Amino acid sequence: MPHYWARFAGDPARMFRFDTRVYLADVTTPRRDDPAVGAIVAKNPGKAKPSDLDRRGMQAIRLDGDKLLPTVRGMVGRAFIQARREWPERGYVQVFNLFYLCNENLAQARAALGNGRIRTCSRELRPYPWLWYAWGESGAMMPDFAARFADLAADRRFYFDKIKGKIRNGHPARNAFPKHTQGLVQAPVVRRIARLLVEYPRR
Repeated sequence: MPHYWARFAGDPARMFRFDTRVYLADVTTPRRDDPAVGAIVAKNPGKAKPSDLDRRGMQAIRLDGDKLLPTVRGMVGRAFIQARREWPERGYVQVFNLFYLCNENLAQARAALGNGRIRTCSRELRPYPWLWYAWGESGAMMPDFAARFADLAADRRFYFDKIKGKIRNGHPARNAFPKHTQGLVQAPVVRRIARLLVEYPRR
């Protein structure tokens, strides 16, 4: 059974991925009332694809070499161990993106977006115990896309500052560099999530 689920929209030439979830435990299908233990904001969906192009609604993701989702699962799983907390039944990490157009080439994805209205994920309207920023330098390149996450309801916000080499709290400044999971020094982030799991249990 898969750990990674999402809802896809569009066609193979222009596909969007919404409501991406990383479950630590296997689930046969996601439910609306499954508890989110936290959330992460990355750049845009890359290599991961739908497992069934003809299916509508939530479906399992075919990773196709995508590294971010398994990395998030591994890091949050280790954080639960460090915090000595049990992963809640059917708990998951919500994955957001600056924008939701699928393309592993960021420059091509940005160009394909054009100047149209930003398509957002309805899950951005929900509250989360913590929000981890991991959009690299893309937030500085797309400040209008990044700004909306300052309004997302989260008890705590943090990121690993690539320039300072340490964890920073709060919403990143416009010129900040919240390190992406690729090449990330994972231990400080795992420790921070472990602490937040103790201080801010799921809603």
